[in-house]
Amino acid sequence: MPLNPNSSAPHGVPPLNSTPTGAMPAGAGPVSAAPNDPLAALKDIHLPAPVEWWPLAPGWWLLMTLTVIGLTAAAFYLRRHIKRNAYRGQALVQLQQLANSSERDSLWLQALNELLKRCAHSAYPQGNTSALHGEKWRDFLQQQTGKTSAAPEALALLSDGGYKSDSQVAATLATHANGLLEFSKQWINQHHRAIKQPAVNTTC
Repeated sequence: MPLNPNSSAPHGVPPLNSTPTGAMPAGAGPVSAAPNDPLAALKDIHLPAPVEWWPLAPGWWLLMTLTVIGLTAAAFYLRRHIKRNAYRGQALVQLQQLANSSERDSLWLQALNELLKRCAHSAYPQGNTSALHGEKWRDFLQQQTGKTSAAPEALALLSDGGYKSDSQVAATLATHANGLLEFSKQWINQHHRAIKQPAVNTTC
């Protein structure tokens, strides 16, 4: 006997044509997004174009210009400083030759004084330093270097060594030659070279 789909089913058994609870009806499509969803209107993110390094910004041109000007000025003043002080290096070379000499006599002292005179003339070409003699010459050397540790006997040789006998000069140099050399080296390295030449009084 055929089953009637509309016939009553046993207790607890659902009818054949009944739809399970929670099942999607036949022919029903997916649920569309809500029309008021704010994320639906968002667009894809577009990255900015890469920044080109050329042409340079005006600030970079200004920085490079100032750098070139600064390097040029530094090179100019460095070259000028080396040229203006070249005589110091030459004098130190000649001073070392005197230091290496084993004969410390009146001729040695005369050569040292002449070396200091030439160096002073290079530093103060308008100062008439070549006319300084005696105590004025010694005082001039001390004024340009300030304090010195040289013994008074050694400095006295620069002022009155030409008026002493060879034996007296040799005896003094035997004790104070090294101090005199050290003072001369200090003077060559440290004497002030002002733009305005110092006034030199040559009156005896």
